[in-house]
Amino acid sequence: MTAPLTSPFTSLKSMTSIHGSSKAMISPRMANKTLKESEETDDCSLCLKSFTNPKILPCFHTYCLSCLQTYVEANAHNQKFACPLCAFECVIPSGGVDELQTNFYIKAAQTKSSIAANSPCEVCDDGSRAERNCLECEQNLCQNCSRSHLKMKSSRDHHLVSLKERSHAGEGQVTSKSFCEKHKGDELSFYCRKCSIPICLRCKVTIHEQHQSEDLSDVAAEIRVLLTDMLKGAQNVLPKFHGQLNDVTFYSDHLEKERDKLRDEILQQTKKLHETIDELSRKMVADVEDEYCVEMARLGTRRNMISDKTTSFSSQLHSANQVVCYGSDADIAWNRDNLADQLQKMAKSRTPSDMIRLRMDFIPSTNMMSPSFSELIGQLKKIRDPTEVTVEEFSSFSVDSSFKAVSSVCPTDEGTAWIALGWTADVHLFYRHGVKVKTHVVSKTIDFIARDVENNLIMSSNEQKMVGKPGPGFNLDTFASFPGYHPRGMTISTQGDIFICLAQSAAFQDFRPTHKNKVVKMDSNGIMISEYGADGKLFMYPLRVAINVNGDICVSDSRKQCVVIVKSTGEFKTEYSGNPSEQEQKTTFEPRGIACDNRGHIFVADSASHSIHMLEHTGKFMRMVVTEADGLYGPYSVAVDKEDYLWVGCRDADIKVYKLNWS
Repeated sequence: MTAPLTSPFTSLKSMTSIHGSSKAMISPRMANKTLKESEETDDCSLCLKSFTNPKILPCFHTYCLSCLQTYVEANAHNQKFACPLCAFECVIPSGGVDELQTNFYIKAAQTKSSIAANSPCEVCDDGSRAERNCLECEQNLCQNCSRSHLKMKSSRDHHLVSLKERSHAGEGQVTSKSFCEKHKGDELSFYCRKCSIPICLRCKVTIHEQHQSEDLSDVAAEIRVLLTDMLKGAQNVLPKFHGQLNDVTFYSDHLEKERDKLRDEILQQTKKLHETIDELSRKMVADVEDEYCVEMARLGTRRNMISDKTTSFSSQLHSANQVVCYGSDADIAWNRDNLADQLQKMAKSRTPSDMIRLRMDFIPSTNMMSPSFSELIGQLKKIRDPTEVTVEEFSSFSVDSSFKAVSSVCPTDEGTAWIALGWTADVHLFYRHGVKVKTHVVSKTIDFIARDVENNLIMSSNEQKMVGKPGPGFNLDTFASFPGYHPRGMTISTQGDIFICLAQSAAFQDFRPTHKNKVVKMDSNGIMISEYGADGKLFMYPLRVAINVNGDICVSDSRKQCVVIVKSTGEFKTEYSGNPSEQEQKTTFEPRGIACDNRGHIFVADSASHSIHMLEHTGKFMRMVVTEADGLYGPYSVAVDKEDYLWVGCRDADIKVYKLNWS
């Protein structure tokens, strides 16, 4: 008798609504309120359009069939896939995604809204008014034809949606019958207390004769009362998410107002001073803009995270509410444990921790006779709550069995990364958990891999002195060539501009004082826009480059043994030469790979100390993220993907992936 549940509902036959108004325990006011609060989830979360052939998952999230098929094809693993909203692990039915349960509640609502009022019955020809529509046959039926439809063997398990408005709580919107799997023609009308399953009359007097059984409708009414209380507990969490979204919006407006206020105060004060301090005033204003630029980027990341969680929770809550309010007796009975477990988890959901905030004050000078220009204007006081991050190793794997260094790691948006190894012509695509997707042999030896704003790969070839994009057969088509220079690291700005490190020697060990190594900026068509350090004074050997959220150009200079940070205008900002505590011990700092995250942090691979340094956007040291004590050896390349996974490419063809958990 018992069938395993592979979806939120046991079968299409169990997708029924509440019958018998005397059994319903949910008031119309409460039901309407619940649905209205969640009505924004009536669009597919993947295509953001009205549902087409809606399919519901075991976690009660619903998607269009075509959207789900596309998603599963790209993300399935071992006949399983994770729900796009809540990551609940779902098993793919043997017949494919198409066999997942149809969400008849959504389909019924769509059908009802599309049928004109007072439509005639499409089966009989006596002009009777249609009262229901068969979702499978897509026919309007009058009352008599509806009864006959559910009695016919070929259509007795079809789903009929009422075309009338509900007059009281519990009135069925979707009607169907549920039949016994053992006795195919017998309707499920009893509930076995011992076995906790719906049964038919013949099962009651045979297999379950010695078991306590009751009317299925009575048991379903009890379960509805229990689940309704649990649903209320889960619903209480949703306002907290909305509250935090409102808080983020308010804080965003507050940041903009405070930024303008501080800028105005600074400018008002500088008007009282001699024009010789105008440049200092401009720099101070730029510092304010820089801080708020980073803060707004961090705020955007937080807003997206909370918004995603809110959307997931709302969709889950909406589907659960539909089941509890409109599910059939068998529906409720079959899914009691699954739904109760989901609702308990939802009710205990934790909203994100309190927001880390930036506070800045401008303190005007009261000593107008001070000999110091900076003291004539005043001071900026910055207070930022400490940023806490925990790091856990996610995976560790080898690209191959060689002893080559991983020269480049380029994450994608699908949890994978392209990897260049040992300045060879091979590029590899790996999942972050270490499974190789594929390998391509490129026509040139590869030093570095990046992605442009359209997610196309772009690669630098140190040996061939060119930068190219893979064409047919993955041959490298020339994008830009640099006679006399060896292109090394690259990065792409959010505007699509390409920054490339250019050196006059293939390796930093071959640097000569006469060399004028530099970083160049090109547009997406390969046209030169500007150069940084072309006079040879800014860099010695720029190896890798990254663009921070505030537009700063961060360069790891292997010969100079420091990180050079330059503003987007080309103005020198600062240098970082290693952890101050290590400098006291005269420890060598050998920066290799460099990357920036969406919060403004800078990550540097230090090959000498076998560690990853994390810096503020100002270039100030914050902490060591990973060290040799954590098993890291010879880090050469580093990257951070959009889901806060830190990829580290090391010597001996090793890759280590760490999850950064921010609080």
